[in-house]
Amino acid sequence: MKKISDGQPRDNIELALRFEEMLANGRVGFEKEDDFFALIDYYEQDIMLDRALEVVDIALRKFEFLPEFHLKKAELLLKQK
Repeated sequence: MKKISDGQPRDNIELALRFEEMLANGRVGFEKEDDFFALIDYYEQDIMLDRALEVVDIALRKFEFLPEFHLKKAELLLKQK
């Protein structure tokens, strides 16, 4: 995985760009849990907690029974305080 100047892996930046485009079009079409986790980490590292929470909420609609997403949401909510 290549890194670019801001320290984020290039793959995560490209994933975030795809996510933003999908969001603008009103449809987020990621199928893999790992994509959602990578996006959450990307936004969390960039201190964009509101966007990270938005990704978690979308992931929870798709993977509502995965406790990892519920735990991540709780962590992000605690960080916002």
